[in-house]
Amino acid sequence: MTQQSRGTLALILLTFLYGAYGVYNRFIGEAFQTFSAQWVRSALVIGLVLIITVALKLKYARVRNADFWWIAQWLFFGSWIMIFLFLAFNHLQLATTYFLFYATMILSGVVCGKFFFQEKMNLTKNISVVLSLIGVASIYSFSISRADLMYAVLALLAGVLLGFWNTISKKFSSHYPELQMVLWDAIAGALVGVIGFLIVKESLPTLQLSTSWIWLVVYSVSQVATVGLVIYGFKHLEAQVASLIMPIEIIFASLFGYLIFGETLTVSTIFGGCCIALAAFLPYMRPLLGKVRLQRLKV
Repeated sequence: MTQQSRGTLALILLTFLYGAYGVYNRFIGEAFQTFSAQWVRSALVIGLVLIITVALKLKYARVRNADFWWIAQWLFFGSWIMIFLFLAFNHLQLATTYFLFYATMILSGVVCGKFFFQEKMNLTKNISVVLSLIGVASIYSFSISRADLMYAVLALLAGVLLGFWNTISKKFSSHYPELQMVLWDAIAGALVGVIGFLIVKESLPTLQLSTSWIWLVVYSVSQVATVGLVIYGFKHLEAQVASLIMPIEIIFASLFGYLIFGETLTVSTIFGGCCIALAAFLPYMRPLLGKVRLQRLKV
């Protein structure tokens, strides 16, 4: 299996796990406030990563001076994504938040690939971007009142930051183990969560055996996997191609909603899912067709 194939499979598995995040949030409910959820989840991730590190006797790499600036940006901006999304989800319609988030995430990933890695757009990629945006628009409606404008901006920022966070990891990910980067990400998330917790003066979450805590632990375990998978996937693929795979999360999220919560799969949802899947697959068509033609010429 080629590195590109492994990267693609990693991102498809990632979108499956990302698709379950909505399920986790719904089961967690309102037991945790914005910053409390961030630092508690990050603390659980840190603990889990350290246990794995000790158990497997893993060794981490020393931070290179040339990577410091990129790592600092990756950690700082990545720490705010879930906070911005949490606030947007609690003040906007879910459909509106998802639309703004995914649309800007796709565009941000494509632009970052061009700006930071000089990746070239072609007709296939342009068609994929359009198809992906059509798919997102078909599934999620768009409605914003003037009072909710600030939260719409937060949803847009979350999408832009995720596209940047996904892409910028390519600048240094080849120098460090994925688990080491998961640990960095969790430490940064915990720091931002604790600072926000103290400034806003949130109440401490009640420590008890409950459904909310169980699902937060499940969420934390998934986060270890998702951060590692996104780093690995983007490392082995063009940032633009990888960014077009990410919206497949919507397909899995819709399926989870249908299977677990009995939500309806409308015609527009199915159509949008097909557009997103086609958009993710199209960039692979040209190399495949080229191989087929080469084989025919050899015959």
